[in-house]
Amino acid sequence: MTSALIRPAAPWDGVTSRGELSYAQIESLMWEMEAARAQYVDETLDAAKFLGGVAKAAGWLTLEKRAELVTADFACRNGDLGTATAIAQEVGTWAERCGETYLQARSAFVLSTVAFAIGDTATTLVEGVHCVRLLEENAPLGIRIDHMLMAAVGAGAGTPEGDRWYAEVLDLALAGHDISAALVIHNNKAWHHYTVGERPEAMQHVIEMLLLSRRFAKPLKAVMLDTIARVQVLHEDFEAALHTLAPVLEEDSQIELGEPTARADCLIAAAAIHRRQENFAEAAALLDLAHHEAARGDLLASQAQVHEERALWHAAQGAFAQAFSSYVQFRALASRARSEDAQRHAHLVEAAYEVEQASRDVRRFRELAYHDPLTGLPNRRFLDEELFRMCGIAHRDGTAMSAAIVDADHFKRINDELSHERGDEVLQILGRLLEQSAGQPAVVGRLGGEEFALLLPHLGPSQVVQVCEQVCAAVREHDWSPVTGAIPVTVSIGVSTATTGSTSPGILLAGADRNLYTAKRNGRDCVVGDRGIEAAEHRPAAESGRVPGREREDANQRAVCHAPYRRPRAGAPG
Repeated sequence: MTSALIRPAAPWDGVTSRGELSYAQIESLMWEMEAARAQYVDETLDAAKFLGGVAKAAGWLTLEKRAELVTADFACRNGDLGTATAIAQEVGTWAERCGETYLQARSAFVLSTVAFAIGDTATTLVEGVHCVRLLEENAPLGIRIDHMLMAAVGAGAGTPEGDRWYAEVLDLALAGHDISAALVIHNNKAWHHYTVGERPEAMQHVIEMLLLSRRFAKPLKAVMLDTIARVQVLHEDFEAALHTLAPVLEEDSQIELGEPTARADCLIAAAAIHRRQENFAEAAALLDLAHHEAARGDLLASQAQVHEERALWHAAQGAFAQAFSSYVQFRALASRARSEDAQRHAHLVEAAYEVEQASRDVRRFRELAYHDPLTGLPNRRFLDEELFRMCGIAHRDGTAMSAAIVDADHFKRINDELSHERGDEVLQILGRLLEQSAGQPAVVGRLGGEEFALLLPHLGPSQVVQVCEQVCAAVREHDWSPVTGAIPVTVSIGVSTATTGSTSPGILLAGADRNLYTAKRNGRDCVVGDRGIEAAEHRPAAESGRVPGREREDANQRAVCHAPYRRPRAGAPG
């Protein structure tokens, strides 16, 4: 009797009852989950959903998306390929837009497993290679092995590309003592050589599997024992094959199957060996067990194989009429199994296609919902969500975060004296100028009307002012005459900075809005920032290279105003 295996406690066991979790703690647990996906199943899903909820509440979008991909991975394993595809495609699109390369790699990995499940080897290879190439070399070893293994499976053993991938991932697995992965690789290679009749090559991989299992006390799954036994039969070592299969044949066997059909396959393989040794009674008993196992699991292909082996069993005893009857049953069940497999594959392909179409529609509607139709820039909804995400990252990393509100000066005059069409044209040009002059890493969007916003992560106070002054200068120096004639176009900018990232989107925008009001009050065509910016940027105009202008300060803000200097009228205070 084989004893049940007891797995060690996972690092995330009991996570739902822990206290407040930091970004670093959740990130560490996510790495553990992703790297150990083959070892932990049920508990991981609940923990991933919980951690995703915590990350969402804290505004840690990257961690939230990683948790979603863990749930997609489980959905694929449980046969819910539509859900897995939808999640992976949505996260992949978001990751590409935000430059999150690791999430792109993980999305491609999930899509490759979905493609493999429906028998789409071409997509398995494309997404498998994609998930390898997007993955950074410093990713945890378990994740690198998983990704490379999907590329190898997609290419297929026996092909030059597949053999190269298998060789690379085997080296990684052995170097990192990932014995589970090494056993899978040797099993896949042994099965390939067995199916094409390459006896020495198949046996070499069997020997490697047995050595690894014994050296590291790593139990072999039933699907691996079936492969080993079949290779041993290929070498006509029947006793060794029966000894290999014995642990699986036990009624209360606790050996992990690896595939749903593994125990039925092992029973049929053992029956075939006894038939060849003319132990017909033993073979018949094993076939009865195999039939019961296949019927219980609704394994149509396995039921067909039982009838095929039973036909051979009858024929070996000279009962050709019974052999023919069993063979007819085999052909009928095999045909039905192929038909159902084809239908299942078609349904899965159709489901995946429908999900892809739905995801494409969602992405298109999302683009419409998050972009301003006039300027093509991100709109207020997008800016709100992006600022929330950026503030979360800044708070986590302790880095600076700034927001600026840009307002077109005297814009109503353009609409009133020219036309609303000219006003729209001005806004479109303004949008392009802001994007060009703000540069990276700024995010530019339109808040509404003549107001725009700049989201500026990672920049210190002086750098933020410089960027905003560049924007002011770019607008002021642009040739507006073809659009507005003699009416000038300038902008006023209010900017607010949290130097250590400890702020909220509302506080940051409120500060920028307050400073914008000061810029308007101080004569427009200005950049007004918080006092934190003053000290860093306070220097003579000639030294800074700015256009000569006038500077005003109050208790909280500093304005750099580029309007022409006006002399006081006669009688006015000097």
